[in-house]
Amino acid sequence: MKKRILFLLFSFMLITTQVFAHSGLKSSSPKNGDVVTHPIQEITIQFSGNIERGSKIEIKNEQGDNVPVRSIDTEGKVLKATLDKPLPNGSYKVRWMNIGEDGHPLRGNLSFQVKVPQGEQAGERRAPSKEDTQPAPEQSNTDHQNEEQQQENSAFMIGFIIIGILIIGSLIFLFQKMKK
Repeated sequence: MKKRILFLLFSFMLITTQVFAHSGLKSSSPKNGDVVTHPIQEITIQFSGNIERGSKIEIKNEQGDNVPVRSIDTEGKVLKATLDKPLPNGSYKVRWMNIGEDGHPLRGNLSFQVKVPQGEQAGERRAPSKEDTQPAPEQSNTDHQNEEQQQENSAFMIGFIIIGILIIGSLIFLFQKMKK
């Protein structure tokens, strides 16, 4: 009887480990809500776990048009989009979708603005400084969407754990009843 209970507990622990294996957003460059003041030709997103090929990034300008992406690379925990040319001044929305090691896809959004001084847009380049990327003064709608997504993922995990505990408790109760 004790072996069965230990087996069930061990099985449940393996299942919950898989649930927590999702590769959520850890950081990005540019960050959500940033105002970028240097030419930018690359979007990089880092996740909490390794991601698989097939992960995607879609970039849209303020008119809702897709921005051409030259290449999308995945390496370990990093998803990177390289653009054909630096982004012109304006607002951008990035939609990403990753496929974690466990095979489950996760989606998210981030947005940022590009405000490069005129001389640098025409081709003058300089090394970016700490002042080149500034957080936006107010929280954007995309932040709210990412928070909702994280809450939904957390609620799913908590619900899954509670259901698992109830199933294990029921099985233990049944095994004890059968033993009598």
